Amino acid sequence: MIKKTLSKAIKYYRFVQLQKKQSSKVAKYIESLSQHFGRLPATEQKKCMEYCCEVLGSKFYTPYYVLYTTAKGKFIEGYVPQNFYYLCVAPVINGKDRLLANIRHLEPLLFGNSPQILSVANNKVIYNGKVLQQPGDLTQAMRGQDKVLFKLNSSATGSGIEIFNTQSLDINTLRSRSDGVLHEFVRQHHDFNVFQTKSLSTIRVTTVATGNHQIKAIGGFLRISAGNEQFLDGNSDYLFFDLESGMLLQAGLTSQYSVLQGKSSKGVDFYGYQIPKFAEIIKLALACHARVPHFGCIGWDIAVDHQEKLWLLEWNAVNNGISYDQVARGNCFKSLGWHKLSELPYSRINII
Repeated sequence: MIKKTLSKAIKYYRFVQLQKKQSSKVAKYIESLSQHFGRLPATEQKKCMEYCCEVLGSKFYTPYYVLYTTAKGKFIEGYVPQNFYYLCVAPVINGKDRLLANIRHLEPLLFGNSPQILSVANNKVIYNGKVLQQPGDLTQAMRGQDKVLFKLNSSATGSGIEIFNTQSLDINTLRSRSDGVLHEFVRQHHDFNVFQTKSLSTIRVTTVATGNHQIKAIGGFLRISAGNEQFLDGNSDYLFFDLESGMLLQAGLTSQYSVLQGKSSKGVDFYGYQIPKFAEIIKLALACHARVPHFGCIGWDIAVDHQEKLWLLEWNAVNNGISYDQVARGNCFKSLGWHKLSELPYSRINII
């Protein structure tokens, strides 16, 4: 018991040290929001710190809380700081199974609607449960694709992704890669071309399981590239939609939390834009969550292709981002009672 508690304390300490290094980044986010909403008064910042200490267990969570509160101009109860979510909430509401979301080749087995063709694990190329050995086996698996996309299990914000021409791709090249999956190259729905054409626009839908065991969509956004990269990376726009209609709202955010008012970073009007196949997107997210109903909160990344087919690109259950939604939608997670999870012993170690 002592060993287990000590291990948790050590992990928490290491996490705090990492977050200390990132505190300047959160401060820059706050500065970005302040340019639009104005700086949060010192009295309100103090209320944020007191709430984090007394309710969440540490002033360590204050920077994120101030970030969300800045958009409202005054202290409001019920926000869930991203670092508190990662440390105290996700391990409880999603359990150890949350780590399955990092093993990408499980996605088609769990949910379907996946563009995955095959997977690479332990230097083996696996297709339909069989290890491929011959070049001809790989050709058959390509499904007539002219190019494909390889994504590492550890990929994030555009890193760990490669595009291959199928004519030059061979088994040894795949074997040399770390664990990951090979995807069909998804071409986005033509409606998204108004924003950008080089990278794939994606729809994030965040679903939660409520206290009465109902699953509902609670947040989400259309993510588009703000640059000219082939993949969505750290330079993106987050455009929020009405959860009922799928129509884009007037306010959006950049990756650095600068406010967008009806125009993307590239100057394209987005207010009132209708996301295609939106009802089907929400239906897919809810159906996928229903397959793993013991999870409390999941972020689903979904694409609509040029033939109006929906693809589940990935699911996120370890540290799925909830910050952008809280800036745009307010304390939308308050009713879930996640603040009570601060009673975990290691969440109340006040190191800073």
